[in-house]
Amino acid sequence: MSSLSLIQDSTAVQWDRIDLHTYERTKTKNGRTSLLTYTVQNRLGYGVTGEVYRLGCSDLNKRSKALKICNPIDPLLSEEVPCPSLSDPNKLGCVIEEENAGLKLLPKSPGLPSCKAYFPHEVEKKLPASLILHLYDFTFYDSSKVDTLTLGQLLMSLEQIATGLITLHTGLKIIHGDLEHINVMFDERKQRADMIDFGLAQKLEDPEEEEAFNNACHGEVIRLTEWLKPIFQKRLNSLPQQLQSLIDEALEQTTATDLVALIKKAIALHDSQI
Repeated sequence: MSSLSLIQDSTAVQWDRIDLHTYERTKTKNGRTSLLTYTVQNRLGYGVTGEVYRLGCSDLNKRSKALKICNPIDPLLSEEVPCPSLSDPNKLGCVIEEENAGLKLLPKSPGLPSCKAYFPHEVEKKLPASLILHLYDFTFYDSSKVDTLTLGQLLMSLEQIATGLITLHTGLKIIHGDLEHINVMFDERKQRADMIDFGLAQKLEDPEEEEAFNNACHGEVIRLTEWLKPIFQKRLNSLPQQLQSLIDEALEQTTATDLVALIKKAIALHDSQI
């Protein structure tokens, strides 16, 4: 059985992996301890670095988690393939760091997901490495869900994702590598948008490659705004001209910093007109 302890404020949380299908969470707060059992349910999808499953809780009032199995079975090859993020996490942008006796996947920042627990590969039990992550409500690929978002929610989401890109591009010198709408998730309860799936991310390590890295960053921002334009376009015609022009200008930016600056102005103008 593998264990991972995390300290969250005054609350101590420990995750235990019992077997491939069962995980337990022990939470101690104000001297009281509770135990919850999570079991692997349906598969939600798969990507370059692993398969993602729903992790359901024994307490039906608790939200499910997402479980990423990091030693994937390639559906095309039907055989095990190695997970590069385990051998060199920094190179692929998984930036796993020790903090408070636990592990986090990327620093805390708008637009970036946090890791609940990380279990390395267990050779003796033949268990693949796994991550327990937050489970979101829907992806921006789901147009039926995205169409229900208000303009205010869309602006907020764009600000969060662009802020996350500033953290990646400027702070960590990392490009996401696969910033498509299917890799941007939305949490309805928290009103939060996050990027996920960093399996193709790359970290700048050679100063001589900085120009190419900066070009890749610009390309990433352009990719983000290009697939967002049709989503915003459905709402722009009914907006006041000043707000419409400000959003149009924001969606033409090529750096995350400039994008955030204009979106903040658009949010302030939008809120003043409600």
